[in-house]
Amino acid sequence: MMELAMRTVESVEDLEPELYAADYFEKRDQIELRNGRPRHRIARAFEAMIDAIEEPPRAMVFMPWVIHGGADLVACHAVRALAENHGTASVLVILTDHDREDAPHLLPEGVPLLSFSRIDADLSPSERTELIDLLVRGLQPGVILNVNSHACWEAMTIYGSRLSFFTRLYAMLFCPDFSVTGRRNGYSDLYLRQCLPHLSGIYFDNRSYIDEMTERFGIPPELRTRLVPLLQPAPQMPSARHERLSGEPLRVLWAGRLTLQKNVDLLIAIAENAPQFTFHIWGGRGDDLFERRLADLAQRCPSVQFHGPFDRFDALPLSSYDALLYTSLWDGIPNVLLEAASARLPIVASHVGGIGELVDLQTGWLIEELDDPAPYIAALQTISDDPTGTAHRGEAMRQRLLKNHNWQTYRDILAREPSSTGGLLNVSSHDHGNSDGASRRTASETIA
Repeated sequence: MMELAMRTVESVEDLEPELYAADYFEKRDQIELRNGRPRHRIARAFEAMIDAIEEPPRAMVFMPWVIHGGADLVACHAVRALAENHGTASVLVILTDHDREDAPHLLPEGVPLLSFSRIDADLSPSERTELIDLLVRGLQPGVILNVNSHACWEAMTIYGSRLSFFTRLYAMLFCPDFSVTGRRNGYSDLYLRQCLPHLSGIYFDNRSYIDEMTERFGIPPELRTRLVPLLQPAPQMPSARHERLSGEPLRVLWAGRLTLQKNVDLLIAIAENAPQFTFHIWGGRGDDLFERRLADLAQRCPSVQFHGPFDRFDALPLSSYDALLYTSLWDGIPNVLLEAASARLPIVASHVGGIGELVDLQTGWLIEELDDPAPYIAALQTISDDPTGTAHRGEAMRQRLLKNHNWQTYRDILAREPSSTGGLLNVSSHDHGNSDGASRRTASETIA
């Protein structure tokens, strides 16, 4: 058929000279017909994905990208648990929304990683959504997990009913999000209500947000059981306590993204009103305006040093600091607090979202006010003046991490919750995988 088409074009080129300038067969794989059947961009991308998959996946995890972010670390914890249960080759991670792959090392070694953008950078958002539908129906893994993939949330919204016949659908959620105008635009507000009936479970990193969503959407008891608190495991980190010399000022660490969520205005107010402490601010990859304001703050205030962006919390000179200051307007239980707590840094934090489930008056300093620097400064002063009391709270935090944020408890919950539908790790040996079958069919047949 292809040879006949080529001969036909060649036979009429002398009649229409403009045909000389167009070699329609230079890239045959881009032609959108093959053997008389439509072969569009999505079909080509589907075929390329299938060709790249070496083993049938028992689990597929969808992420927008893999970078040094809190949600990425959460996703990689789940990937590790799945890989420990089923083997690294049986878990497939797919990046759906962006081309950034800054931190593939977060994934367990040997876990396959594919990217829509590497297959075809020009795929539209709707094409990425449709491609997820095709992959799930074609490969039929035992479970899929969505961690902040916009394309996967769209697929669950549009195709969730039929996808639930091919696999069990899971997702992870953390906290609300807001636009610069204050409008709620997080995944929970956009997708939870529509998708929950089709999902086997949604894991939250804190209990507070489950309560908030249940009340906001009026979630009935039979669906409420699918919302599961899954406290993230704390990393194992050496103690970072800095031994201060007599008369040395308290060295305060602030580390995070420079975004509206992190309440940079409050951070600046605290630093401006507490010259008795030294502030070491690490942050970037956010709003340039916040970065300029912090650079200006460092120029105006000798007690402030602005160090710019960082990749990993554990790469910071933690042993040089005496306390972590965490400011926020909304949150789940951020990983940076688990990391700081594991490093035995005393924590002063805003009381928003699920933070109070980790930091309270027994384990740290939890501050209700979100625009008044005074109580934060008072808490830092207590850390400076009362090392014995600070050590007692640090020990209480250590015990809380051991009890609530350990790897075994995390795995146990993933294996058994939600009890009504079965946990993410509960994939039977026969309930997975059809990549061999998918590779033998054409993309057009799968689309049909």
